[in-house]
Amino acid sequence: MVESKFQFSSSLDGLTLNGTIATPSIGGALNRGHVLLLGGSGKVDRDETIPAEHTLTGKPEKLFKQISDALVLEGFTTFRYDKRGIRGSTGDIDRSLWATADRVHLISDAVDASLCFCKNQGIEPSELTILGHSEGTIIGVECAIRLGSKVKGLILLGAVARSFRELIEYQLVSSPERPDENRNATLEDVESEISKILNTQDIFHPDDDKPFAYHRQMLAAPANSERIVLVSAPVAIFQGRNDFITPADEIERFRKDGLTVHTAHVYDGLGHAFSADLNGRPTLGPIESYVLNDIVAVATAFTESL
Repeated sequence: MVESKFQFSSSLDGLTLNGTIATPSIGGALNRGHVLLLGGSGKVDRDETIPAEHTLTGKPEKLFKQISDALVLEGFTTFRYDKRGIRGSTGDIDRSLWATADRVHLISDAVDASLCFCKNQGIEPSELTILGHSEGTIIGVECAIRLGSKVKGLILLGAVARSFRELIEYQLVSSPERPDENRNATLEDVESEISKILNTQDIFHPDDDKPFAYHRQMLAAPANSERIVLVSAPVAIFQGRNDFITPADEIERFRKDGLTVHTAHVYDGLGHAFSADLNGRPTLGPIESYVLNDIVAVATAFTESL
């Protein structure tokens, strides 16, 4: 494969964002299609690099590099990019830019990335598949809507269906893997957390270091399951049975709100990054090879469909 640096500019504030276009090598597989990768929440670089302390292998894992490599080796061209404010995989950030990494800017960046990638490749958005992980499943849906729903397909990994308020409640009160300090959390604690988000004058949340503007905008937005029905493209959803961040029953929430799911995969024994637990503790990578194979198969099916 061939990887090349590619930059694009934000239509909102002119910020330059950096990414990588990966293509099959000359003489390799014919180009089967084009896939844009949208990462999860937090300070995510283009490779969705996970620190060693959170992985199954005990070394840093690059989830989006894994996915991109698997797709490119089967003939796809991919584009992945660093979030605004992120300086590559070093973990360093520009805090003044990170302060703008709210829902509005992240969606706009995804649309800009899509349009610039398509222009670079000489294709229309209708030929583009959008793949999102976790938060990227929300951004991906909104991106598709803003592109007129005319994308080849949506691949959602660790998908979010419920509203942000419901997600806070799940992760704070109901999730089996909530932190020890939240073991006795109640619905009143949820309301207290939401009140803090809505009323603080601080810029960054002390728990996750995301901009409070991000949290406020997410709270004001409809559930992703309500928005996705505005997308006419086929949707594939991948969930881990041991995912305690975005649980497997998100698939049923999508269906309940009217989505016809093209493909649904639920993997026993795997978590939010489709890796197994380590000594009873969830891990975030590397992605199991059979999951990568299924992702490639779905992207291929989308490309070969009329």
